[in-house]
Amino acid sequence: MINIRPHKLFKLVESKSCYERTISVVLPGLLHTPMLLETAVLIALSKIVNAKTFFEFGTFVGVQALNIAQNFPESSKVYTLDLDEDSFNRIMKS
Repeated sequence: MINIRPHKLFKLVESKSCYERTISVVLPGLLHTPMLLETAVLIALSKIVNAKTFFEFGTFVGVQALNIAQNFPESSKVYTLDLDEDSFNRIMKS
């Protein structure tokens, strides 16, 4: 397994100015809000590979999808997939 410290990952994000290193995130506090570090790492990785499409499995309330959409170019696509309420209830009863 290869381990990489977050600060080393963030240094891989190429930018010409501090403005290009600015991200927008939903602050923790809502039900099941992702950790800020997790969000920052995900955004950094998407910038490093110049991602144009993001697919999220298990969207739930959509906070992470919103974080990604806020930080991707407008021409990018964000797709999400979550269970409908009936399917979720059947699984929880199993």
